[in-house]
Amino acid sequence: VPYLVGKKLDAKLEEMAQELAAQEAKLFFRKVEESCDEVGTSRDAGGQPLSAERILEMIGSVQADFGPDGKPTAQFVIHPDLAPALKKAGEEFDRDPELQRRHAEILKRQRTEWATRQSNRKLAD
Repeated sequence: VPYLVGKKLDAKLEEMAQELAAQEAKLFFRKVEESCDEVGTSRDAGGQPLSAERILEMIGSVQADFGPDGKPTAQFVIHPDLAPALKKAGEEFDRDPELQRRHAEILKRQRTEWATRQSNRKLAD
């Protein structure tokens, strides 16, 4: 330990911080997975590749909130290895008017559900 000074100390602290961050991320995603399984928002593609259809299923399965600009505030987290498949699915979505129509229907339904939740809120006594 007496030799752990300066750049060596900095490097060791950085290594420890990276290890801690990785452990925390694993715990976080494990908890998210458990919560999604519990409430029924997990989706198992059964080995099928990520597609625009699967993405619509995911979007349609969640309770959405909307920001002041009227856009959904939900975020989906995927593994970085799925990035190329996500890009391909986005291109598929952009080329298919039927997928776009279904997406618009999902958002319309979610906006209606959100507006109902908002109107039923009790803000103060």
